[in-house]
Order: sequence, then C-alpha cells, then structure tokens
Amino acid sequence: MKGKYLIKIGIFLIVIGFLVTSFETVNGLVKGYLDDVNLSKEVVTSINSKYEVFSDDIDRYKDNLKDLYGSYDIYLEELIDSKANINNNIAIINVNLVELFNTAKSLKEYCDYDIGGTVKEEKCEIFKKNYKSSVDSYHKAINEYNRIISLYNSRVLNHKNNLLEYYTSPIDKELNKLYEEL
Repeated sequence: MKGKYLIKIGIFLIVIGFLVTSFETVNGLVKGYLDDVNLSKEVVTSINSKYEVFSDDIDRYKDNLKDLYGSYDIYLEELIDSKANINNNIAIINVNLVELFNTAKSLKEYCDYDIGGTVKEEKCEIFKKNYKSSVDSYHKAINEYNRIISLYNSRVLNHKNNLLEYYTSPIDKELNKLYEEL
C-alpha cells in the first residue's frame, strides 16, 4: 500500500514538474513574442520619425541643388565674378549632405533590423534610393563644376595667374561608404 502511495506521489510530482516546465516554456515564448512586438513597434516608430526628417533633408537638398545648377548658368567670362556665389552654393550643398548623411546613417540602423512589415520595407527602400540618388546628383554637380573650370582654364591657359582650382569634396569618402553599404 505504501508503494502504491509513493508511486502516486511520484507521478503527481512528475506531472507538477511537467506543468511547471511547460508553463515556464510558454511564459518564455509569450514574453519573447511580446518583446518582439514591442521592438517592432519601436523600430517602425523610429523609422517613421527619422524618415520624416530625412524627407525634409532631401527636399532642402533638392532646392539647394537647383540653386547650385542655377549659379552654373553663366558665361565663362563671368566665372571669376560668380565663383564666390558658386562656392557658397557648394558649401550649402555640403552642409545639406552632412545632415542627410547623419540622418541616413541613423535611419539605416533601424532599417537593418529584420522585423519584416511592408511599412518598414517600403520606407527603407525609398530612403535607400533617395540617398543614392542624392549622392549621385552631388557627384554630377561637382563634376559639372569641374568641367566648367576645365573649360575656363583651357581658354585662359596663356594667363597662368587666372587658372582656377578644381573642387575636391571633403565629405566624399563618408558619403560613398554609406552609399556602398546600402
């Protein structure tokens, strides 16, 4: 009789142990799921807010890029007088790109999270395309400036003191590094 009683107690303890283990497993799964849901919400919220800043940075950059190209619309004879205005526009573009770069770097960190979801994927895809397009347009603008300088220099080659220097970007390396990572 005592043996049957001990067997019943043993079975009861095994069932209790199984139930406690199952409860802990389910509790861990639920906690993990809730943590994932909270992380997903945080990531999507951060992407949305950072994307708005990025979008504003892009708009400002596009406006200033139009101004830069507008300052290129001159005769070569006017280049010396217009150089300060062009350099000012390039400096503004550089400031815009540094802001864009910083926002893009922060946004990329959140886009690298593997949480799925169409909102995240769409905004991250648009952000990557816009960033790459901005860097490409920057390079085109600088190349156009250097082309104009080259034309000017080839026309005034006989007057060495009037030669103008080409523009070399101080921020090109960092822009390209993030560009390659996207």
